[in-house]
Amino acid sequence: MKQEVVSLNGKNIRFEIATDNGNNIVFTDSITIAEVFGKKHKVVIKAIEDDVACNEFLTEHKIVPSEYTDRSGKKNKMYLLDRDAFSYYVMGFTGEKAKKWKLEYIKAFNNMEKALKQKQQQKLPSNPMEILELVFQVQKDHEKKLVEVETKVKVLEDTKRLEGWQEKKLIDLKNQKVFALAGDNKELATKLHRKVWSLFKKHFSLPRYNELPAVKFDEGVMFINKIKIEDML
Repeated sequence: MKQEVVSLNGKNIRFEIATDNGNNIVFTDSITIAEVFGKKHKVVIKAIEDDVACNEFLTEHKIVPSEYTDRSGKKNKMYLLDRDAFSYYVMGFTGEKAKKWKLEYIKAFNNMEKALKQKQQQKLPSNPMEILELVFQVQKDHEKKLVEVETKVKVLEDTKRLEGWQEKKLIDLKNQKVFALAGDNKELATKLHRKVWSLFKKHFSLPRYNELPAVKFDEGVMFINKIKIEDML
């Protein structure tokens, strides 16, 4: 990462610049936050770790573990935060001084991102061959992201739980099957109710029948319909 320092109201604001697929991402660090807002670094570290542990918004792309070397040569833990993570973390700071610094800090973030964007635009290729290579690279990145999205969608579809009406349908089918096999024999019916779900869970490798993925609903319907009395014995 490349480091940039911006002087703001007599304080040096450190920014770390990372590059991801040709895009610049601006981070600040937990030490600078502690210095600017007058807090102990260990307090800032703990607050960040507490937030990360309970908030899905703060992914590893927004808060990055890092380290620094102190005057004694010892390496210590710190965190890098992008603008979103920084804004989330400091929004709980109160008081006029904190409010002023929050606004100034975010303004510095914006100015740094703007400057990097302008610098990046100045580096755009003018040679036809380089432009063609850039187009191919953009297309390749786009296709890669599209595959990632499609994969995530498929995972969601494959793991989506049954909807209420689907679960009710399975219960109704089970009740109909038990009645068809046991008739008015209540003792047998009680055993068959348990047995149907036992066979169902075993067939689909489930801890509970209602954890059947929605994509296998039709298969579940067919399984219950095909159960015979000899399967229960």
